[in-house]
Amino acid sequence: MHCPYCGKEVKEDWIYCPNCAKNISTGEKANGESKEEIVSLIQQETLSLPEKPKEAKPNPAKFFAFIGMAVLIIYFIFQAVSTDRSNMYSSPAKPTAASTAVSSTQSTARSLSIQEGWTWKVDGYGFSKINGNVKNTGTAPIGYFNIRAEYLDDNGNVLDTAFTNSLERINPGDQKRFEIMHRHSDSFKKARLIVEKVQSL
Repeated sequence: MHCPYCGKEVKEDWIYCPNCAKNISTGEKANGESKEEIVSLIQQETLSLPEKPKEAKPNPAKFFAFIGMAVLIIYFIFQAVSTDRSNMYSSPAKPTAASTAVSSTQSTARSLSIQEGWTWKVDGYGFSKINGNVKNTGTAPIGYFNIRAEYLDDNGNVLDTAFTNSLERINPGDQKRFEIMHRHSDSFKKARLIVEKVQSL
Protein backbone atom coordinates (compact mmCIF):
# COMPACT_ATOMS: atom_id res chain seq x y z
CA MET A 1 0.00 0.00 0.00
CA HIS A 2 1.20 3.54 -0.75
CA CYS A 3 0.42 6.89 0.84
CA PRO A 4 -2.15 8.66 -1.39
CA TYR A 5 -0.41 12.01 -0.73
CA CYS A 6 3.32 11.38 -1.06
CA GLY A 7 3.38 7.95 -2.69
CA LYS A 8 5.65 6.34 -0.13
CA GLU A 9 4.97 2.71 0.84
CA VAL A 10 2.96 2.33 4.06
CA LYS A 11 1.27 -0.54 5.89
CA GLU A 12 -2.47 -1.00 5.79
CA ASP A 13 -2.95 -0.62 9.53
CA TRP A 14 -0.97 2.67 9.74
CA ILE A 15 -3.00 5.79 10.49
CA TYR A 16 -0.29 8.34 9.59
CA CYS A 17 2.30 8.32 6.83
CA PRO A 18 5.80 8.49 8.34
CA ASN A 19 7.03 10.49 5.30
CA CYS A 20 4.49 13.30 4.96
CA ALA A 21 2.84 12.98 8.42
CA LYS A 22 -0.65 13.08 6.92
CA ASN A 23 -3.58 10.95 8.03
CA ILE A 24 -3.73 8.33 5.32
CA SER A 25 -7.53 8.11 5.39
CA THR A 26 -8.43 11.81 5.82
CA GLY A 27 -5.40 13.62 4.45
CA GLU A 28 -5.10 15.81 7.55
CA LYS A 29 -1.69 16.43 8.97
CA ALA A 30 -0.97 15.25 12.48
CA ASN A 31 -1.58 17.87 15.17
CA GLY A 32 1.88 19.30 15.70
CA GLU A 33 3.64 15.94 15.82
CA SER A 34 7.07 15.77 14.28
CA LYS A 35 8.00 13.13 11.78
CA GLU A 36 9.86 11.20 14.49
CA GLU A 37 6.79 11.25 16.77
CA ILE A 38 4.63 9.96 13.90
CA VAL A 39 7.09 7.10 13.31
CA SER A 40 6.99 6.34 17.06
CA LEU A 41 3.17 6.29 16.97
CA ILE A 42 3.24 3.90 14.02
CA GLN A 43 5.69 1.61 15.79
CA GLN A 44 3.50 1.56 18.91
CA GLU A 45 0.42 0.76 16.82
CA THR A 46 2.11 -2.12 15.02
CA LEU A 47 3.76 -3.82 18.00
CA SER A 48 3.46 -7.59 17.76
CA LEU A 49 2.40 -9.82 20.59
CA PRO A 50 5.25 -10.97 22.83
CA GLU A 51 6.62 -14.42 22.06
CA LYS A 52 5.17 -17.21 24.11
CA PRO A 53 7.70 -18.21 26.76
CA LYS A 54 9.25 -21.60 26.23
CA GLU A 55 7.94 -24.29 28.54
CA ALA A 56 10.50 -25.53 31.01
CA LYS A 57 11.45 -29.15 30.46
CA PRO A 58 10.83 -31.43 33.43
CA ASN A 59 13.91 -32.21 35.50
CA PRO A 60 14.13 -36.00 36.12
CA ALA A 61 16.58 -35.55 38.99
CA LYS A 62 14.14 -33.35 40.92
CA PHE A 63 11.29 -35.78 40.24
CA PHE A 64 13.21 -38.80 41.57
CA ALA A 65 14.47 -36.82 44.56
CA PHE A 66 10.86 -35.93 45.42
CA ILE A 67 9.76 -39.58 45.09
CA GLY A 68 12.68 -40.71 47.27
CA MET A 69 11.80 -38.21 50.01
CA ALA A 70 8.15 -39.29 49.93
CA VAL A 71 9.12 -42.97 50.28
CA LEU A 72 11.42 -42.19 53.24
CA ILE A 73 8.72 -40.20 55.01
CA ILE A 74 6.18 -43.01 54.55
CA TYR A 75 8.75 -45.57 55.78
CA PHE A 76 9.54 -43.64 58.98
CA ILE A 77 5.84 -43.06 59.69
CA PHE A 78 5.16 -46.79 59.27
CA GLN A 79 8.08 -47.69 61.57
CA ALA A 80 6.83 -45.30 64.25
CA VAL A 81 3.29 -46.70 64.07
CA SER A 82 4.55 -50.30 64.13
CA THR A 83 6.75 -49.67 67.16
CA ASP A 84 4.00 -48.12 69.26
CA ARG A 85 1.11 -50.24 67.99
CA SER A 86 1.01 -52.80 70.80
CA ASN A 87 1.09 -50.07 73.45
CA MET A 88 -1.62 -48.09 71.70
CA TYR A 89 -4.03 -50.98 71.26
CA SER A 90 -3.24 -53.34 74.12
CA SER A 91 -6.27 -53.99 76.25
CA PRO A 92 -6.24 -54.74 79.98
CA ALA A 93 -9.01 -57.25 79.36
CA LYS A 94 -6.60 -59.40 77.33
CA PRO A 95 -4.04 -61.76 78.94
CA THR A 96 -0.82 -60.23 80.24
CA ALA A 97 2.15 -61.61 82.13
CA ALA A 98 0.84 -60.09 85.36
CA SER A 99 -2.35 -62.15 85.22
CA THR A 100 -2.91 -65.82 86.00
CA ALA A 101 -3.41 -66.46 82.29
CA VAL A 102 0.32 -66.82 81.73
CA SER A 103 2.17 -69.92 82.88
CA SER A 104 5.42 -69.24 84.65
CA THR A 105 8.34 -70.88 82.89
CA GLN A 106 12.03 -71.45 83.43
CA SER A 107 12.72 -73.50 80.31
CA THR A 108 16.39 -74.30 79.87
CA ALA A 109 18.10 -76.24 77.10
CA ARG A 110 21.81 -76.45 76.47
CA SER A 111 22.55 -73.39 78.63
CA LEU A 112 19.87 -71.12 77.08
CA SER A 113 17.17 -70.01 79.49
CA ILE A 114 14.07 -67.86 79.09
CA GLN A 115 14.25 -65.04 81.61
CA GLU A 116 11.43 -64.20 84.01
CA GLY A 117 9.28 -61.20 83.19
CA TRP A 118 8.25 -62.11 79.66
CA THR A 119 4.90 -60.64 78.58
CA TRP A 120 1.88 -61.81 76.63
CA LYS A 121 -0.38 -59.13 75.13
CA VAL A 122 -2.97 -58.84 72.38
CA ASP A 123 -2.83 -55.79 70.13
CA GLY A 124 -5.75 -53.99 68.49
CA TYR A 125 -5.32 -55.97 65.28
CA GLY A 126 -6.10 -59.34 66.85
CA PHE A 127 -2.51 -60.59 67.17
CA SER A 128 -1.11 -62.27 70.26
CA LYS A 129 2.42 -61.05 71.03
CA ILE A 130 4.87 -62.66 73.43
CA ASN A 131 8.00 -60.66 74.25
CA GLY A 132 10.89 -61.68 76.45
CA ASN A 133 14.60 -62.32 76.79
CA VAL A 134 16.77 -65.42 76.60
CA LYS A 135 20.14 -65.67 78.33
CA ASN A 136 23.19 -67.75 77.51
CA THR A 137 24.01 -69.30 80.87
CA GLY A 138 26.68 -71.60 79.47
CA THR A 139 30.36 -71.18 78.65
CA ALA A 140 30.20 -71.31 74.81
CA PRO A 141 28.68 -68.83 72.37
CA ILE A 142 25.26 -69.75 70.93
CA GLY A 143 24.67 -69.25 67.20
CA TYR A 144 21.08 -70.43 66.81
CA PHE A 145 18.00 -71.07 68.94
CA ASN A 146 14.35 -71.91 68.40
CA ILE A 147 11.53 -71.16 70.88
CA ARG A 148 8.01 -72.62 70.65
CA ALA A 149 4.99 -70.91 72.17
CA GLU A 150 2.03 -73.10 73.10
CA TYR A 151 -1.42 -71.57 73.58
CA LEU A 152 -3.57 -73.52 76.06
CA ASP A 153 -7.17 -73.62 77.18
CA ASP A 154 -8.28 -73.63 80.85
CA ASN A 155 -7.62 -77.39 81.08
CA GLY A 156 -4.05 -77.12 79.78
CA ASN A 157 -4.82 -78.52 76.34
CA VAL A 158 -2.62 -77.13 73.54
CA LEU A 159 -4.85 -75.27 71.07
CA ASP A 160 -2.17 -73.77 68.83
CA THR A 161 1.56 -73.12 68.56
CA ALA A 162 3.91 -70.51 67.13
CA PHE A 163 7.67 -70.24 66.77
CA THR A 164 10.55 -67.82 66.70
CA ASN A 165 14.25 -68.32 66.08
CA SER A 166 17.47 -66.37 65.78
CA LEU A 167 20.82 -66.74 64.07
CA GLU A 168 22.45 -63.93 66.03
CA ARG A 169 25.44 -64.80 68.21
CA ILE A 170 24.83 -64.79 71.96
CA ASN A 171 28.00 -64.82 74.04
CA PRO A 172 28.09 -66.43 77.51
CA GLY A 173 26.24 -64.22 79.98
CA ASP A 174 24.56 -62.14 77.26
CA GLN A 175 20.83 -61.82 76.69
CA LYS A 176 18.78 -61.54 73.50
CA ARG A 177 15.27 -60.18 73.10
CA PHE A 178 12.68 -62.25 71.22
CA GLU A 179 9.10 -61.82 70.03
CA ILE A 180 6.50 -64.39 68.98
CA MET A 181 3.44 -63.11 67.12
CA HIS A 182 0.39 -65.21 66.27
CA ARG A 183 -3.27 -64.70 65.38
CA HIS A 184 -5.14 -64.56 68.69
CA SER A 185 -8.20 -66.55 69.72
CA ASP A 186 -10.43 -65.88 72.71
CA SER A 187 -10.08 -69.57 73.57
CA PHE A 188 -6.39 -69.00 74.45
CA LYS A 189 -6.26 -68.84 78.26
CA LYS A 190 -2.61 -69.62 78.98
CA ALA A 191 0.72 -69.51 77.17
CA ARG A 192 3.80 -71.67 77.65
CA LEU A 193 7.30 -71.20 76.18
CA ILE A 194 9.68 -74.03 75.39
CA VAL A 195 13.27 -73.80 74.16
CA GLU A 196 13.30 -76.44 71.42
CA LYS A 197 16.66 -76.18 69.75
CA VAL A 198 20.01 -74.56 70.56
CA GLN A 199 23.21 -74.71 68.53
CA SER A 200 26.54 -73.60 69.94
CA LEU A 201 29.26 -72.00 67.85
